[in-house]
This record gives sequence, structure tokens and C-alpha cells, in this order.
Amino acid sequence: MPPSSRLVYTWDWVQEEHKVGETMVTVQFNAMGASTEVVVGHELCPSTEVELGHEEGWGSCLNKLEALFT
Repeated sequence: MPPSSRLVYTWDWVQEEHKVGETMVTVQFNAMGASTEVVVGHELCPSTEVELGHEEGWGSCLNKLEALFT
């Protein structure tokens, strides 16, 4: 696996009223011939509610990214 194929970082909201504590995001880039699959994982969420919110947000972001390239 090339060194640039995975990005891992910690994350929390900047706005104090939205902070949930430090979570971990992993973005994996998988070569798929002429295209690239992007897989996002968001771990260490403190509750199911927070996890579902991030899942919805990442889904929206990835859909918009995909639309740029189609």
C-alpha cells in the first residue's frame, strides 16, 4: 500500500457548543483502475446520535465529491 493511500486524524468541532470530544477519522483511497474509491470511517463517537450525524454528514460530502467527477 502506497504511503499516501490512507489518512488518519483526530477531529472535534471547533465551535464550543458542538464539541463532543476527540474522535478519529480514517480516509482510505483505493485504486480502482481509472478511478479511486474513497472510504471514510469515523470512530470513537461518544453516542449513537453523534455517530449517525457524522454518517449523514460524510455521506453528503462524499456524494458532492462524486458529483464533481461524474
